[in-house]
Amino acid sequence: MLDSNIRYVKTISGPPKREGLLVGLKNGSVLKIFVDNGFPIPIVKQTTPIKVVDISADRQKIAVIDDFNSMFVYDIRSQQLLFQETNVQSVAWNLEMEDMLAYTSKDTLFIKTREMPPST
Repeated sequence: MLDSNIRYVKTISGPPKREGLLVGLKNGSVLKIFVDNGFPIPIVKQTTPIKVVDISADRQKIAVIDDFNSMFVYDIRSQQLLFQETNVQSVAWNLEMEDMLAYTSKDTLFIKTREMPPST
């Protein structure tokens, strides 16, 4: 049982019998849920409903898209907002490079690496 309706789910794997899920809720919460733990782990809390969530390769950063197509990228440990973009439809972290992120607008693909401006 969670505090709000689930809007997005992504598997984040893990060791056998400790697999996990990344869950975005309608109330703006993002949680990690592990199959061997009955308590969800809060990651970030926004004021707007979650539409899409992805976590970086080393699980240090999280990208969240809300119902208004705004993307927010957070450092998970410090909860610091690293950057944000508007009019974003989807997002995916690179599976091998911690600081590489791809995201789309209605008709454009952007690739952002570290602090550099995004390439189109």
